[in-house]
Amino acid sequence: MRVESRGGEPYAINVSKKSYYPDTFSEAMRIIIENSDKRFDIGAMQINKWWFERFGYDYKYGFDLCWNIDFGGWILASEINRYGYTWEAIGNYHSKNKEISREVHYPYSKSDERFNGINKKK
Repeated sequence: MRVESRGGEPYAINVSKKSYYPDTFSEAMRIIIENSDKRFDIGAMQINKWWFERFGYDYKYGFDLCWNIDFGGWILASEINRYGYTWEAIGNYHSKNKEISREVHYPYSKSDERFNGINKKK
């Protein structure tokens, strides 16, 4: 499995499937600003820009490791609460765009059917 955050690097960024590992906060912000018109994920939890925009958070918060893990955990818990322990919940954590969500979770859902449907909401 490919992991953009390489061990929880706080400045990890994925822009439209291309990974960046800047060394500084200012370099990370420059990448975000230069790619503001594209899809991107930020930090250790690879939080999609949609979530920042949805709740009105500045992207800079995504580069704080504790904040990123807290917010990412909250998002994932919310999606699991909504969809149960399913790959759909994980796909929705990554993207609210259904096509992109399926692209993310489908390959894994086929390789691990044990996960799909555990405690699924009725």
